[in-house]
Amino acid sequence: VARRATTRQQQVLPFVEPQSGREVVLIASVHFNPQSVEKATSVTGRLVEEEQLGAVVLETCPTRWKKVESMQQPGSPLRAILDNEMQAAEDVAKGAGKEVVLGDQRIEDLFEQIGVAWKEALDDLMDPPNGWWRTGAEIL
Repeated sequence: VARRATTRQQQVLPFVEPQSGREVVLIASVHFNPQSVEKATSVTGRLVEEEQLGAVVLETCPTRWKKVESMQQPGSPLRAILDNEMQAAEDVAKGAGKEVVLGDQRIEDLFEQIGVAWKEALDDLMDPPNGWWRTGAEIL
């Protein structure tokens, strides 16, 4: 039975992933919040020091990440003003030679899904008897 090496603390949820048996540590954060930047930096840094960090997974996709990286380069005025927990965790991980994984749905796919849902909702509104019946059946 795998055990958790990380103790639970405010904004930090360690758990053992059942298929791999590896510990995963989720850090709850508010984007661009100095306390979240500090939490991400300290937790990630502690895991590096304890040789427990395998990788950092960021809740973003390649398109959004490229935009953040291009706008908030290390040492830039915008990065100083809008430092964020994702870049802070990335800095710690890369400094330790650890992998950084972008683990969110592509924004392009999300926009496509929103477009499909919008069209379906509009179709349902334009044909109330059939549309509402179809939507009600899906909900049930």
